[in-house]
Amino acid sequence: MRFAVAALAILLATPAAYASIEDRCQEPFGPVVPDGNTASQAEMRASKAEVLNFIKDSDSFQSCILLVIDDPKEEMKEPAKKAGLKKLEANQREKEAVAAAFNNALKAFKARGLTLD
Repeated sequence: MRFAVAALAILLATPAAYASIEDRCQEPFGPVVPDGNTASQAEMRASKAEVLNFIKDSDSFQSCILLVIDDPKEEMKEPAKKAGLKKLEANQREKEAVAAAFNNALKAFKARGLTLD
């Protein structure tokens, strides 16, 4: 029992800076982009909206991470800052990959003589 109480005390006393990023910043997840060779116009329109929302949400997520890292109340240690920046960089890579996938799908979609109009 003493061990459990001591372990709980250590957990409560440990700064939760990295958890703070997770608590304060909502990480978006990239949508699945349809195959432009087979997608319908409605699917491509929906995908475009999902991709644009993901990009917007990613920008907000990245800004949030930077605000948390720069917040003096967080008293973040260097390892927690680096972990936060890694999350930011991973999200940026995902954002770029999703945008590239959509652009490739759109190119294939348009090659079929179709438009999003």
